[in-house]
Amino acid sequence: MQHYLALLKKTFKLDNVFVLISSFLIFIFIGHYIGSDLSQHSRQIIKINNSEVAYPSNFLYYFLLNLFSGFSKNSLTLLISGVTLLSFSTTLKYIVTKRIIKESLLFSNIKITKLLLITVAVSLLFFLQFQTIIIW
Repeated sequence: MQHYLALLKKTFKLDNVFVLISSFLIFIFIGHYIGSDLSQHSRQIIKINNSEVAYPSNFLYYFLLNLFSGFSKNSLTLLISGVTLLSFSTTLKYIVTKRIIKESLLFSNIKITKLLLITVAVSLLFFLQFQTIIIW
């Protein structure tokens, strides 16, 4: 139990919370004002929950969205759950990116500062795909 608490304390940093909240607000803005496929995915979940269609072959997002929403048939609940799921995914991507950068910089001559680490990790959220970072 102590190990899990130490891991939670290590992961639960102010910058992680900032990324979580800001990505939540950004996804709400995008979904409301710009438009995205969140509503289409929500309609698909409602069809799945009404047994009209089966889960598609790329079922993971639909299953997690269904799980986050408590298997709801309410479109607003599904939209908020979708935004939350995307926010958690973005925050996890940020945490993993930050850890990869930190470990990469440990073997170089560059002095690691928290500001440098956070700046690079945040910029990589918007400029690189996650798969590129892992290969890198």
